[in-house]
Amino acid sequence: MYQYFIYGLGIHSEIKLYNLEETPSMPDVLVHYGSIPEDIIEKTKRGHVSSMSQTRVWFQNDAGHFIILNGNEIMVQPLNNADEKTLASFVLGWGLSFLFQMRNASAIHCSAIEVADQAVLVSGVSGAGKSTVALSLLDAGYRYLADDIIMVEPTPDMLIH
Repeated sequence: MYQYFIYGLGIHSEIKLYNLEETPSMPDVLVHYGSIPEDIIEKTKRGHVSSMSQTRVWFQNDAGHFIILNGNEIMVQPLNNADEKTLASFVLGWGLSFLFQMRNASAIHCSAIEVADQAVLVSGVSGAGKSTVALSLLDAGYRYLADDIIMVEPTPDMLIH
């Protein structure tokens, strides 16, 4: 079992989450392999590829089935001999985004820089220059917070992870 700490959460995972440093942590989220329930299998046979409720989100793609439960669990059933790196990318992207949504937080595709004890988010479509702007601000002496994705909790101060 791999242990990580990301976006303020301790993640214990059966899947290696590449590019993250293993960090001992208390488990807030469990990522594991499992079998997809029959009701989802029936929906996929009818052409459905995703569904969302307050306590369960599932989606299917060429790599596998992914189920996010109760804001604290991500279950994966690989398809088509998907490699672990591909599975990890969906866990870290879509999986955590839906998990945070269940926790009343949102994922934003952006770079983030600290300016005078506040976060400045640079957002835009892929290729727009978010990372380039962030690196320029870093070179100018500002503190780098994140690249690619952040999680935002709706608090009076808009807490970001």
